[in-house]
Amino acid sequence: MSVRAPLAHDGLTPILHAKLIIADGKAGYVGSANFTKSGLDHGLEAGVLARGEIANAFAGWSKAIVSTCEHW
Repeated sequence: MSVRAPLAHDGLTPILHAKLIIADGKAGYVGSANFTKSGLDHGLEAGVLARGEIANAFAGWSKAIVSTCEHW
């Protein structure tokens, strides 16, 4: 697992609060919930579990995001 942070542009660091999990290119999740007890039990969050072609698109999207980040 790799944690990455966006690179700053013009002195500002972009913030993406969404969480993206790609299991294997066949299933993926993107949503706003923090993966903590509080985040999962008490927040009103949104998320999408995708399979197949959409999960594969998530995998491509995540690679594009990672390519613009630095190790955190």
